[in-house]
Amino acid sequence: MEVSFKFMDIPVAQSIARIVVYHDKRMLRLYGNIRAIGNTTFTELSKMTDGEIAAYDEVIGSLRKKLMLQHSSEATRRNNLPWNRLFKCL
Repeated sequence: MEVSFKFMDIPVAQSIARIVVYHDKRMLRLYGNIRAIGNTTFTELSKMTDGEIAAYDEVIGSLRKKLMLQHSSEATRRNNLPWNRLFKCL
């Protein structure tokens, strides 16, 4: 069965040196850990979650759909996201 979709919402957060696909600033809600994504390396996140947190560049690289990126200034400010790095992955 092939899954079809028209839109996909991909929440992102900034870890140390890498953008990851994750909604919250901390790992508390899904992993019971108070640690902030922004204070954790991608390698540490991967180990702590058994690889469940994906890198943004890997996810975007695997999509074969047209993308529409919505810039939210509130999300940018809150998550300290480098938008220029998000677009370089496309």
